[in-house]
Amino acid sequence: MNGQIKEWVNQAKTDNIASAEIKWDLGKSAITLERQAVLVEAGATKKITISTTVDKRLKYWSPKDPNLYTAIFDISINGKK
Repeated sequence: MNGQIKEWVNQAKTDNIASAEIKWDLGKSAITLERQAVLVEAGATKKITISTTVDKRLKYWSPKDPNLYTAIFDISINGKK
């Protein structure tokens, strides 16, 4: 399993407060998480905790600058996504 935290990019092209249309795309990766191998036996469940130090790689949210992010994780079984 590996993952990334990507920024959201406003595509509405107007100021953030007045824009009624929500139009966002995913931007560049702000954080990339290292691949981790996790073994889950057939029929079993497993709780996975993912953590990383953010430092100054993510921007704070404010009404003037509504910085949003999304987490994307790829899960593979025997090398297949």
